Amino acid sequence: MTAPSDGELRDEYLANRAVPHMRQSQNCTPNNKVPSARTIARMMTDRRDHLSRADTVTVAAIADGVPALDFAAKLITQFQATIRAKAITELDPWLAATETSLIAAFARGIARDRDAVQAAITEP
Repeated sequence: MTAPSDGELRDEYLANRAVPHMRQSQNCTPNNKVPSARTIARMMTDRRDHLSRADTVTVAAIADGVPALDFAAKLITQFQATIRAKAITELDPWLAATETSLIAAFARGIARDRDAVQAAITEP
């Protein structure tokens, strides 16, 4: 098993910060548990438009409580769309948008390996 990256640790830290806020705002009981940090990260980045109603409410509470985490999730979604669409022209604006975000370390890695990333985006 590999150690988590700095970006993964930061995302989990911020998700853990969102959990107490959610508990306080939703008056959670043992029967109404707040999801784990990993589950929150998955809900915010994977198929966000296919969430259940309960998960949508959870994501909305997180977005209200930790806007920086919501912004980071949106940046990840943009990056995924850039890769899938092979839209190399979107890479530089995306890198600029990430400079002060929670995924800045991840984006710096992308910038360092820009040639490889560009090849992965443009080549079949």
